[in-house]
Amino acid sequence: MKFYLTKLSKGETDYELIWGAIFLFVLLIVQFFPFDHIPYYRCPFKSITGIPCPTCGFTSAFLLMRELRISEAFRTNPLGCVSYIAIFIFTIYAFTVKVFKLKRIRVSVKNKKTARIIRVSVVLVIAINWVYLIFNHFYL
Repeated sequence: MKFYLTKLSKGETDYELIWGAIFLFVLLIVQFFPFDHIPYYRCPFKSITGIPCPTCGFTSAFLLMRELRISEAFRTNPLGCVSYIAIFIFTIYAFTVKVFKLKRIRVSVKNKKTARIIRVSVVLVIAINWVYLIFNHFYL
């Protein structure tokens, strides 16, 4: 895996603009949407199985992060807390490189073994978070 900086070439997809806009939209929804005025929505997976789904608590974690209640957000859903931080940082990065026309961070993965390790790691992080949510639901 190789990280490098490069200027956006003509015709290249502007991922920073696309994902920055999407993430900004997410952050604005979390900030301004009146979640407390909509009826409580129960997770269908949790309703059927009695255990939380892998994403249970994501919205709550985002709303707690909005209020800077970081420890509560982390207890609610660690991956949701980390995702909020990552989205916030990426949004700042995306609009900074866009506005100031800076070089973009790119990652090159040419080795199939490295790519497989990355994919497995992502699945493991989600699974570990899910185990935490299940444990938290039943024992805390």
